[in-house]
Amino acid sequence: MMGFFYVVLFLEKKSYPKRLLSETKITGHRTRNINQKKIMKKLVMVFALGAMLGSCGGGDAADIDVATLDSPCGCTEAAISVMDEMIDLRKKAEGMKDASEEDQKAVMTEFEGLQAKMTEIETKCVGDLAAEKAGEDCAALKELPNKMKEYAEAMN
Repeated sequence: MMGFFYVVLFLEKKSYPKRLLSETKITGHRTRNINQKKIMKKLVMVFALGAMLGSCGGGDAADIDVATLDSPCGCTEAAISVMDEMIDLRKKAEGMKDASEEDQKAVMTEFEGLQAKMTEIETKCVGDLAAEKAGEDCAALKELPNKMKEYAEAMN
């Protein structure tokens, strides 16, 4: 019965309160607004997702701010990130036996910077921030033994 009332109002084309007209689906104005809001929400979600993915794991291990590490899982993730870069750098150094002295020196400088960062992380992450204190929900804790084994093999 209520739908019939809206149809009659639309067909008579008289001046009615905006609230009444915005509640009808006949005008299409409300539908357009809803669609525009949905599109805007999708755009915001795309930008938010892009920002999150852009910030995940793409950072340089040398740029890790050790002072901000405040959880055992965060410390473990930072250590794994540094180990990953050290392993990659070691592999790169092995393939550079015929490279120029400047290139070899640049790799060694970068490697020394990563070693200093690892020492800084190890110094900060003791006691309550030790990897052993990380909860079961920390994925980095599960990855740590394999990464340490890979790191030891790469350094030998």
